[in-house]
Amino acid sequence: MTSASGWNVSRSLKIIASILLATWVSLHFSQATGAIVRAQEPLDEFPVVVICKSKTTYLAFHLSRISEDGTATYAASDSMVGTISLQGHAKAVGGHGGGNCVGKTLDELRASGQARYLKSQ
Repeated sequence: MTSASGWNVSRSLKIIASILLATWVSLHFSQATGAIVRAQEPLDEFPVVVICKSKTTYLAFHLSRISEDGTATYAASDSMVGTISLQGHAKAVGGHGGGNCVGKTLDELRASGQARYLKSQ
């Protein structure tokens, strides 16, 4: 009878240890997931594509990167590059024109339908 109760105690301790381990892993996984979500937040602020018209040509500038200072860089064909910040105006980089996007804020690009966002689920 003593060995059977000892076996039950040992089994119970293993179950408790397993539950504690699963809880610890779950907590650390949720913290890591939260860090990933926080890392993606700047992507929610900027459009994935900005459509600009230059003379008779439409250009699709795609989001290339967001720097630590909050400046987003967009690239299109023919090595055309532009930048914009959350509070700033769109600028062409390297002397290439950015068409009717240059000088607009993100709010103005949104209002004109030129900013296209990716909807997260």
